[in-house]
Amino acid sequence: AEVYTAHDGSTLFVGVLVRDEFIDTGSANPFQNDAVELFIDGDRAAGDYPRFGPGNNEGFQLAVDAAGRKFTNATTFANAAWAGVARRSAGGYVVEFAIPFSLIDTQDGPGFT
Repeated sequence: AEVYTAHDGSTLFVGVLVRDEFIDTGSANPFQNDAVELFIDGDRAAGDYPRFGPGNNEGFQLAVDAAGRKFTNATTFANAAWAGVARRSAGGYVVEFAIPFSLIDTQDGPGFT
């Protein structure tokens, strides 16, 4: 895979080019398909994302599968809070994320930065 990042004053953009000869999108659950998953740890402190549990604004998981289905693992926001798209490309697929900085809490513990 190749990963590209950019940002403006309000949004983090992540693009991923995945090379894959066989693409599986048969499950309704994006994280069970060929997908790109991002784990964001805004405060860079342990304990925000419990094993197999939902995250929060300090640490969360986002995914988009090759069919464009989104998945959010966070208790504080849902799929509608961020943008994610996918499209097939020669030899694989491309996934793009647009994540508002307002979702990423960089302060550990109570409060939001």
